[in-house]
Amino acid sequence: MGQHEQQRKQNDHQSWRNGKTIH
Repeated sequence: MGQHEQQRKQNDHQSWRNGKTIH
């Protein structure tokens, strides 16, 4: 429970660090 959400958050964080925010 919450494993998929954590992976999605990590992916979002990596994208954000790259300068590509998809919000």
